[in-house]
Amino acid sequence: MTDRKSPMMKHKHPDEQGFNVIWFEWDSERNNSASEAHGRPVYDDILWVYIQSPGAKNQIASHVIERRREGGEVIHYEVRERFHEQLKSWEAGNAEGHAGTPLDELHILDRSQIATLKEVGIHNIEALSSVSDQTLPEIGLGGRVMRDAAKGYLDKAAGLEPVTRMAAENEELREMIAHLTAQVDALTAPEKDDDESGRKSRKAA
Repeated sequence: MTDRKSPMMKHKHPDEQGFNVIWFEWDSERNNSASEAHGRPVYDDILWVYIQSPGAKNQIASHVIERRREGGEVIHYEVRERFHEQLKSWEAGNAEGHAGTPLDELHILDRSQIATLKEVGIHNIEALSSVSDQTLPEIGLGGRVMRDAAKGYLDKAAGLEPVTRMAAENEELREMIAHLTAQVDALTAPEKDDDESGRKSRKAA
């Protein structure tokens, strides 16, 4: 089995207007019927997916996407297919490829700190933000500061995402208006030239 918790990864919104931040985490849940049948506590391993939308830091949705029972039975739930690509990448050990935010975007980090982070398997800001307290000593001095800075970066990015999208839409609108204005000018220019020629001819007459 992979680590109990994945790094944070990006997942396309269903409406394709942006990205959610998601992560996977294994947990255990008591199986009451199996416990009664065996006369001892029996637990299932369950895999959760947690989903956080941009700008909604305190609103996190969660779904059970897989259950593993004693004896090897594995149950896949339908919602699992929505996150197939990210789950496959995490299980293959290269989930950092989906997070998409390089460590050098966090400007408080120098080259040696980035090298140290990558050495312990932290390849992006999303992964750094989810480092556990137990893992902090592996990062070295300032680990907590780096983690907090990564969390702050993601919170700020999530809060600014709607503003950034609005600015992009406004820029597209300005370009469209400029294009239409140029088309109107091109269509009316010959009429202006004809009017000028007509006035000159009448004056000459």
